[in-house]
Amino acid sequence: MHLSEKQLIQLIYDHFDQTPCLHDDAFQLPNVTSSVVAIDALVEGHHFDFRFAPPKSIGHRALARPISDIYATGAEPYAFYWHICCPNKLATRDFWQATLEGCRYWLKQHPLQLLGGDLTIARDGTPLSFSVTVLGRQGDLHIRRSGACEGDYIILSERIGASAAELEYFLKTPGQHDVDCAHLYPRPDYQTAQRIAACANCMIDLSDDLTSALEELERVNDLRFCLDPTLDVKATSNLPVQILDKHIHFGGEDYALLCTVPENRICELPEQAISIGRVKKRV
Repeated sequence: MHLSEKQLIQLIYDHFDQTPCLHDDAFQLPNVTSSVVAIDALVEGHHFDFRFAPPKSIGHRALARPISDIYATGAEPYAFYWHICCPNKLATRDFWQATLEGCRYWLKQHPLQLLGGDLTIARDGTPLSFSVTVLGRQGDLHIRRSGACEGDYIILSERIGASAAELEYFLKTPGQHDVDCAHLYPRPDYQTAQRIAACANCMIDLSDDLTSALEELERVNDLRFCLDPTLDVKATSNLPVQILDKHIHFGGEDYALLCTVPENRICELPEQAISIGRVKKRV
């Protein structure tokens, strides 16, 4: 049975065990001392493909993308809005119960409140898309992409490359794959992000590829980020994939953190963090 917009909105709130709080077209935020905001999109045909991505993965990734950006500022997510554009053929209870189940992982990590948003049930042929705005509460940690210093160590929060290698595998292997892997179910970790943010001078998440992130940090800080070419930072995967250098440098969607840390704070980093180079002055 296809759902109306009102029925689908009610299904969403029922799934999150929340009472609809958006009766008007605007919502007054509760008093928050310091907030950060991250907005990200997830679009069928660009960020995911129904040929291999199950609905649960789509819901999971819709929240993972902006939450990872919040983590990179040292903040904790506490609420979100979203706009959903859903083709009529997907406006079914079974599809949305599976999609919303994928969101539940993030509600277990944080007391996230759905503040509302907008829903459009569009004609068939329109791609399914999400635009998600996550609000983060910032405590004592205020990390930005700027702030790197000459001599800092360049740090990755974890090994990378699995997501891009898995995507290649999925594109070559027909059928949906509901397997627990980095590409379908990325899990940036809040506690790891907090420990790293406490030491870092600047930080960015790796929703894009490593090369692009390094270029962005070089631009913002007007410094050179010099990598050690001998280091192996390849992740492992639950799938039969080979992770190559191209997946490391140009793959993306790892949702790891890339940051710089002064030498006297290296000992405070979590065990899985990897030093991959040094920050130097431009010549």
